[in-house]
Amino acid sequence: MTSLNKLAASNKLYLNQIKRHLIPENFDEFRAATSISKEKSHLLGVEIGRKKCGIAISDHRHNIAMPLEIVTTNCLTSYLRYLYSTVGFSGLIIGLPLTLTGNMGSSALHICSIVNDMADFINNTSLSIWLHDERYS
Repeated sequence: MTSLNKLAASNKLYLNQIKRHLIPENFDEFRAATSISKEKSHLLGVEIGRKKCGIAISDHRHNIAMPLEIVTTNCLTSYLRYLYSTVGFSGLIIGLPLTLTGNMGSSALHICSIVNDMADFINNTSLSIWLHDERYS
C-alpha cells in the first residue's frame, strides 16, 4: 500500500462527512476511479486558504487550467453551488498541503474541515473530489 493510499484510509477520520473523496497517485487513477470522462465536463482546481480561495477551471479535455476567481473562504460553498448550476463541472481537485513526512499538519486539517463543511453540497451532486498531495509542488 502506497503512502497516499494509507493516507486516504486515514482520511476517513478527517473527511467523515464526504461520500466520494480520493487521494489517487495521479490523474489517470482519479479518472478511472470516478465517472469523469476525458471530455465530459470541466474540472475545478481549488486552493483553500485561511481567508481566501483560488479557483481555476479546466478546459473540457482537462489539458489546461485557467484562473477563474478568488473568493473568500467563507463564501466558497455558495460560489461552488453557483458555478455548478451555471457552468457545470464534474469534479474538484483540492490542494492538500501535507507535511514533508506525509502527515496531516494544521493546514491540511483546516482544509479537511472546510471540505467537511461543504458536505451537503458535495453529497447532493455527482461530483468527485481529488485531494491532491501538494508536497514538492
